[in-house]
Amino acid sequence: MSVYNEGKEVVNGTGIYYYRSTQTSEEQLTLLFLHGVTDSAACFLSLAEYFRKDYPLLLPDARAHGSSDAPEDGYSAEERAADVHGLMNRLKIRQAVVFGHAMGAETALALAADYPSEVAGVILEDPLWPGRSYGALIEERAAQWKSDIVEQNHQTFETLLGQIRSQHPLWSEEDMRCWAEARRHAHPHLVNMILTPRRRWTDYLRAVHCPLLLLTADPEMGAIVRPETVQEAAKVWKNGREVHIPQAGHFIHRDQTEAVVQAVQSFLNELSSYVIGNKLSTLTGSQGQKVRP
Repeated sequence: MSVYNEGKEVVNGTGIYYYRSTQTSEEQLTLLFLHGVTDSAACFLSLAEYFRKDYPLLLPDARAHGSSDAPEDGYSAEERAADVHGLMNRLKIRQAVVFGHAMGAETALALAADYPSEVAGVILEDPLWPGRSYGALIEERAAQWKSDIVEQNHQTFETLLGQIRSQHPLWSEEDMRCWAEARRHAHPHLVNMILTPRRRWTDYLRAVHCPLLLLTADPEMGAIVRPETVQEAAKVWKNGREVHIPQAGHFIHRDQTEAVVQAVQSFLNELSSYVIGNKLSTLTGSQGQKVRP
């Protein structure tokens, strides 16, 4: 018997595909995983397994990813967050702790900012901070990215898998194969995410009041968030902390899975002590705290 139910709900006019653990409870916080660009919900299943016995799980495919629909519009952080919010409502999920990677981290932060009563905590894995500014070249960059995605769509699974093995030799076989499959099915319309207006990343942080965990790694290995960016974040977040995980790049949960599980579990354990109904208390001592595993 499968430990996940799979389904598709139409929210905001778009079919959003999802995995939901069969162990569900309206009294428990749901742990919600939001994947990064050209990834898919299925690629988070291996990490989610570490938490399945303790939390109901929800893993949606973002629009233009996996098995979700790919409309031409609707790719801003707020619109992606509205997709997740709509899915939570359809599935009668009252409150969640949201784990987001890269693009998914941006979505998670927008969800916490726009729907604060439904987000108990946020875990951000190497978000796209401070963001990429394309200036006058934005149309040219979008066109190139779209071309790259179309090329990937036409590559064989074996070709993409070989590229990933070369680039990330220490990943598990499951992670390699899952990302190869996800990249083949990413839809070119996702490039519209860089063409949509967005608030500055610090504006999202200022709007979030729930406890927040920021997972960072090593820029020299490809991580996006740099130490100076963390310093800027610590000036504006209200209830945040950083955990730096060394020997990892942008895909921290694939490079150092055990360290990520440890950091997330610690955050969840502490968070659960402060959740009373739908009200949250500030995590003592978490203001700008930096923790190393």
